[in-house]
Amino acid sequence: SSGDITDQFPARITSVHYYENQDGDISVLVTSSNKLFASSNFNPVMDDITGSLTLPSDNLWQWRNWQGYAIGVNRATSGSNPIKYDGTSASILAGSPPNAKYVEVWNERLWLVSSDDPNTVYGSSLGAPENWTVDGADDAVIIDVGKNDGDKITGIYAFRGSLYVFKRTKIYIIAALNGSIPTDVGNLYVDIYANNIGCV
Repeated sequence: SSGDITDQFPARITSVHYYENQDGDISVLVTSSNKLFASSNFNPVMDDITGSLTLPSDNLWQWRNWQGYAIGVNRATSGSNPIKYDGTSASILAGSPPNAKYVEVWNERLWLVSSDDPNTVYGSSLGAPENWTVDGADDAVIIDVGKNDGDKITGIYAFRGSLYVFKRTKIYIIAALNGSIPTDVGNLYVDIYANNIGCV
């Protein structure tokens, strides 16, 4: 009907995300066409906060809240991807992360699946979503998951101490060796979890 909240958007809605920071500030984020909108404290008017971001048109998004940010990825191989929202404004996630299709938080790292290489998973530095320097045990990590298996990653999900990596016909896990410190990059390994079922 006329005046409906959906009338505010230029095209179909491609994501809706609930953001809450450590201080309890709440926003609802909505993507539509190549725009990002935010509503603070459930205000029915959505503000266009795209600013100078270059966002893809009509791409689906995925979001996670971590370290005071809502962090969104949009599957694009160029432009502003990933982005962060701090409760006031949106900007590019700093530190040279990869363009990403999927995002998850696990073992005090932000994990991204590359849009450019759909069989590679990147983990940020420990506790630092804007540090992607690969150097030591607490730093960022790059993991190839079944790179030559003829498939591609279709999603990631943290569950029961492991990061599950889904493909169309397989499921892998990234986990820490038994009894080892799970946040130490050197203790992580990749293993096949299911070889005859996946996630399309």
